[in-house]
Amino acid sequence: MTELFAGITTEGETRFIGEVARGAACGCFCPSCNSPLVAKHGEVNEWHFGHLAMQERPECEVGAHNLLRRLGVQFLHDLPQLDLPPYRHVLTRQGRFG
Repeated sequence: MTELFAGITTEGETRFIGEVARGAACGCFCPSCNSPLVAKHGEVNEWHFGHLAMQERPECEVGAHNLLRRLGVQFLHDLPQLDLPPYRHVLTRQGRFG
């Protein structure tokens, strides 16, 4: 079962499961197949989006991973500067005889 953590609105904005109304009132669509989604805000299972009328599509899990990758790239792009620690790698090479 594919459990999506985010959906796309008709305006093309990304909405996470905690930001939308419960059920079909969420107004979100699958980032992969553009089918309508239902926001599942249950008491037992972790909150997630599901396809309307239980039309599960395993290929949409790949779309969810791509959405996560796209959000990460957008976050990095929006940073004014990316400061990384210095990288140092020592390379040792053994001779022919050990």
